[in-house]
Amino acid sequence: MTTVWNGAGGIGGFFEKTFAPKGLARIHDALLARLATQVEK
Repeated sequence: MTTVWNGAGGIGGFFEKTFAPKGLARIHDALLARLATQVEK
């Protein structure tokens, strides 16, 4: 799985760089958990 993120510049970019990695980690964790339930069936 690969994620590409093209963040904004300036102050908005600062906040994206601060909070986006944690949000993406939650999304990846949820996706992997859903995948695991499908593989186990």
